[in-house]
Amino acid sequence: MALEDYEFAAQYCVRCSLCKWLPIDFVRSWRYAKNCPAIARYDFHAYSGGGRVVAANSLLQGRGEITEELMEVIFRCQLCGACQTTCHLITELVDPLEIARELKFRCVEEGKEQPELAAARKELVRHGNSQGRSQSARRNWARGLAVKDANRTKVDVLFFAGCKLSFDESLWPVVRGSVELLHKAGVSVGILGREEPCCGGRFFDMGYRKELSRCAKTLLKKTKACGATTLVTPCACCYGTFKQSYPMAGHDLAGVEVLHISELLDRLIAQRKLRPRKKVPMRVTYHDPCRLGRLGEEYEPWEGEYIKKLGVVCVSEPQKPLRRGTEGVFEPPRNILRSIPGVELVEMERIKEYAWCCGAGGGVPQAYPDFAAWTACERLEEARSTGCEALITACPWCETSFKEAAGENGENGMGILDIVELLRRAL
Repeated sequence: MALEDYEFAAQYCVRCSLCKWLPIDFVRSWRYAKNCPAIARYDFHAYSGGGRVVAANSLLQGRGEITEELMEVIFRCQLCGACQTTCHLITELVDPLEIARELKFRCVEEGKEQPELAAARKELVRHGNSQGRSQSARRNWARGLAVKDANRTKVDVLFFAGCKLSFDESLWPVVRGSVELLHKAGVSVGILGREEPCCGGRFFDMGYRKELSRCAKTLLKKTKACGATTLVTPCACCYGTFKQSYPMAGHDLAGVEVLHISELLDRLIAQRKLRPRKKVPMRVTYHDPCRLGRLGEEYEPWEGEYIKKLGVVCVSEPQKPLRRGTEGVFEPPRNILRSIPGVELVEMERIKEYAWCCGAGGGVPQAYPDFAAWTACERLEEARSTGCEALITACPWCETSFKEAAGENGENGMGILDIVELLRRAL
């Protein structure tokens, strides 16, 4: 795709501003009625989904150019997808999320890169991962675990740890715990170890299209070589990349079932292969990661055209798959929480496809760390308003974002855990 492919969509934004708010039926209070971090933080229309659509239309019509000011707007988007979820409640014509991503691609193509993101890309090229670490250390998290080497033997289930969980030792309880739970349920897994590539998703959202394709081709080749029929990951960002970004960029994991660890654990609990029996008396709330939730639904490529009916109403032919974020992974994590004796789940006001972003996406933490921290703090405040003892999530990037924001603000008293860590306490 290219920005020009969205020229029709860019002309049909009706300026309704739904991209800034929750649908009215889901608003519980004025405090948590907004859905887009950028417009909520900077309070200027250009920062909204609709504002970026207007900017794209201006560029496509030759009435504008990419200035430093516009770059600030473009790269402050976390690509959380909240704008598109609400936009698609009234129209299938406009794709503010895809247009926002294409604007980043256009900047990179014109050599107008954001310096911090350009530096991150260089580290990916140099080291092969998003953490700027030597790939030789990528397997260290699995020391002592009975996992198969998928580079040398055939495996049915390929466990994809991802860059963040592979290199951040503070998160190793999550990735090691995932494998230990699978082993406890009788599921044997293989890993690629130091040969595991970056999924490329975070760089795709920074504006680097080629980096995603390079990473995808490597992973597809290795997955095929090891014969895996199931690809499971504990990283929500990797999951969203496999389910949406890969098919969006023309890369197909055909014949391979992609699962987030929460989906597989929920399945194993339902099959009684895992039985949470130990009581964990705790009042918790759950944060839906963007790329596991609304951006975790499968992307279906569409080729067609828009035509006018009765000379007025525009429709797609053939009908375009309408993505409202409702088919993401929402219930499996909640099922797990409900299966743990003693755990009381209390929901925040913004949940599921309308969940507020943690602030970790789109390269914002690297380029605008203050904005990323502000976004995380907004979610932490919402979590505290439930009276919970702990905030549970299912993404290492979300967990890190929340812990860093809480630390910087000197806040304590509320635990921040991955759902895998909580489940392990009950077994």
